[in-house]
This record gives sequence, C-alpha cells and structure tokens, in this order.
Amino acid sequence: MDRRPDDPIRWKQLNPDHRPGLITLAWRWRTEIALIVALVGLEYVLAQVMGLVGGVLVIVAAAEILYAVPTTRRWMFRHARCVFVRHRLYSVFRETRTTTLKGRLPLIMRVSPTNHGDRVMVFCRAGISVEQLQKVKREICNASMASDIYFAPANAPFAKMEIIRADSRSQDKTVTFSPGHPTNEDLDES
Repeated sequence: MDRRPDDPIRWKQLNPDHRPGLITLAWRWRTEIALIVALVGLEYVLAQVMGLVGGVLVIVAAAEILYAVPTTRRWMFRHARCVFVRHRLYSVFRETRTTTLKGRLPLIMRVSPTNHGDRVMVFCRAGISVEQLQKVKREICNASMASDIYFAPANAPFAKMEIIRADSRSQDKTVTFSPGHPTNEDLDES
C-alpha cells in the first residue's frame, strides 16, 4: 500500500492547452473587431451615398490624409504598437506556461502608450501571481522589443508593467543603470 502524502496539485486536472472561449477571444481581439466593424459600417453608409467604389476611395483618401499628418501618424503607430505588444504578451504567457492549472492565461486589461514605451495592466487570475510574471521578465522584454520592464507595486489581482523601449531611452539625456552594469563614468575611467 502506497502511503505518500496527497499532492496539493491535481495533475490530472492540469490542462496547459486550454482553448479560450468565444468571449475571451473577443476580448483579446477587441481592437481589431472594433476597427473592422467601424470600417464596414462606414463603407456601408458611404456605399449608400456614392457607391461601392466611391466609398472605398473616400476611406483610402482619409487614411492617406491621416497618415500624412505627423501627429496622427505618430498616434496610429503608437496604438498599433500597443496592439502588437498585447498579442506578443499573450504568446509569451502561452509559451512560458504562465497559466493557471487549468491552462487559462492572464488577461491583459489595457495597453497604453507612454513617452518611453507602453504601460500594461494585467489581470492575474487565481493561481497566477506577479512573481510568476517577473520570472518571465526576459521573455517579455524579448517579445515586446523592450530594453527593460518595471513592475509597479501590485494591487492584487492586477499587475502593472512599464515597458521601456531602447529607442526611447536613447532620446533621454540621463540613463540609469541597475546595479551591476557599468555607468558612463566607469567606462570613461578605463
């Protein structure tokens, strides 16, 4: 008779390949769904007024004008980068198995652009902690093309990450290094 203590983890219930439901998928792709619905609705209205080809030409001309203005172009690129980062973070969570025992990923509630990169708010489901996210910091940096990531003090169950981009750091006059990295003064002395 085997007298081993019960394992608190029920390994039979572990499902790392959990498929998300329809609502979860809609949440993950909310920006793309909203953009497609808006464009199709706008095309429908314009097609009623000026025909199918005329509506498409008006939408393409409006997109070109928005792209030509530097302020709106910068806004579009920054928000497109936020969508890219959100999908890359889901990939990192899936590949590093940062999941609950049932295989559910943390939810990314919001990704917003900042002057230095992106700010991410992650909802940690029961069974996932900020410490688990900190363990995959290097993978998150690589996936989001960041030079560093800072984790703000957590208000459970939310994790706040500040993703710092390398290109934005080069624009700053002062660059702070973590202990262990040489500073500019150390390099000048050698």
